[in-house]
Amino acid sequence: MGSTIKHMILHIAKYSSKIVVSNAEGDVTGVTRSLVDSFIISVASLNILNTSLSTYIIDELGLDAKDLNGVGAAFKEPIAHSAPIAIAKETAALCKAIESTDHFEIYTKNSREVILSAYKNIAQIALAELTNLDFLDIESEIEDRLYNVEQKNIHFQFLGNYRDGYNCFGAGIN
Repeated sequence: MGSTIKHMILHIAKYSSKIVVSNAEGDVTGVTRSLVDSFIISVASLNILNTSLSTYIIDELGLDAKDLNGVGAAFKEPIAHSAPIAIAKETAALCKAIESTDHFEIYTKNSREVILSAYKNIAQIALAELTNLDFLDIESEIEDRLYNVEQKNIHFQFLGNYRDGYNCFGAGIN
């Protein structure tokens, strides 16, 4: 699982950088796309670590929102720094946790807890910033992004997809 988590952290580092660059260049489309990608990777990473973001949002934070836009609205309060800086800070925490593990360093923090916290925070920041940018349909954008990624799979036509459903038997695959 360690290499999978490292791989996911590399994705977050990529999107964190894209958010910073797009923000500096005034590219709102680039910022929103990378925020959506960051949210998707955060949820996927939490799933890999057997942690439910929805359970965290409902049980630990006590939010009762009907959709992701509602969750984003609940987090819309201004964060200590701008979203690009806040996500970069969480990305640095992810990198430090995994780097310390690789070096067998004595790390005063629990790496798993640091990683879980960072992914939860990135998901919250991404939703809050998408709401701040008046991004109206987060769920549809996530669906579109996942569909575009799945289309690249050579077995796409046989396996199905996020939007239309999956074919568990993979008809046509030898």
